[in-house]
Amino acid sequence: MVRAVLRFEITYGRAKEVITGLEALNGVYRDHDWAEWTAWAPFSGKGNEVILTCDYPDLTTYLAERNAAFADADWMKAWGQCAQHALQGSIRTEVMEPLPHLG
Repeated sequence: MVRAVLRFEITYGRAKEVITGLEALNGVYRDHDWAEWTAWAPFSGKGNEVILTCDYPDLTTYLAERNAAFADADWMKAWGQCAQHALQGSIRTEVMEPLPHLG
């Protein structure tokens, strides 16, 4: 399993627009039978940060879905609804794997 995490800060006063964009993104994911993102807001820390997480069975699946999304016009339109409200330079992506058992 791998977990993708996407973090970005949004312009104050634009949360509703970002949430609408995230719902549109997950609609595209559903249409293509891709894994959907879960949106989080920090309980503490930066109040204008959005954190998206998504789990994939393996790195190959993550890369295939990511690359297909980047090539999909509907996905790009929905992502634009979110990204236009992101503070420049704040988008950060992480892909993590479970800690291996070291025995």
